[in-house]
Amino acid sequence: MTSNEYRKAAALQQEHLVDHPEGYKVSKFLTVRVEQKESEEIEIECYMVSDQCQALERDNVLGDSADPKKIVIREPSREEAMPAVLQEGAPVKAFEPSFFLVNLSSGMPNENNTQFNVLKRYDYPV
Repeated sequence: MTSNEYRKAAALQQEHLVDHPEGYKVSKFLTVRVEQKESEEIEIECYMVSDQCQALERDNVLGDSADPKKIVIREPSREEAMPAVLQEGAPVKAFEPSFFLVNLSSGMPNENNTQFNVLKRYDYPV
């Protein structure tokens, strides 16, 4: 996934929050990547971005990156302060987005047991 795809996933997760039984909001939105391999085999990968990435995107901390393999902290205005991101003990302005990746297991449900279908809606942007 590119840095822009991480940011898009974070924005969509924030947009589709649901109420948890305990009273707080949680995201149930996930990103599914489907790819056909050369051997005609279909590979499915499911992801979410971390709550931290979701909060950074929500609070307009992340900026546009020229490098699709890096997420950047945007430059603050004169009256703003931006959070520090530490990598190996030192503050950085650009870092790998894989720190925010949450892998989810995926599989086919038993055809006789339909009550546990994961996908309830599938009309989201491609």
